[in-house]
Amino acid sequence: MFVPGFTPPTQFFDLWTRAAKEQLERMEQLGEQLAKAQGQGLERAKQAIDESSKLMKESLDYGMALSSEWRKFQLDMAKKSAETLRQSV
Repeated sequence: MFVPGFTPPTQFFDLWTRAAKEQLERMEQLGEQLAKAQGQGLERAKQAIDESSKLMKESLDYGMALSSEWRKFQLDMAKKSAETLRQSV
C-alpha cells in the first residue's frame, strides 16, 4: 500500500547511510586537519625551545666574558693603586 509523503524503509536507510558516510568523511578530514595543525604547533614549540636554549647559552657566555673583563679591570686598578702608593712613599 502506498501512502503519499511516506518514504519506504529502504529509501530511508539509504539516505541515512549516505548521511552517515558523509559525516564520517567530514570527521576524517577534520581529524587530518587537526593532526596537521598539531604537528605544526609541535614544530613551532620545538623551534621556540631551541631558540630559547640558544639565547640562554649566549647570555651565559656573554656574562662570563663580562665577568672576565671585570676581573681584569679590577686587577689592573689594584696594580695601579699599589704603584701609585709605592711612588708616593
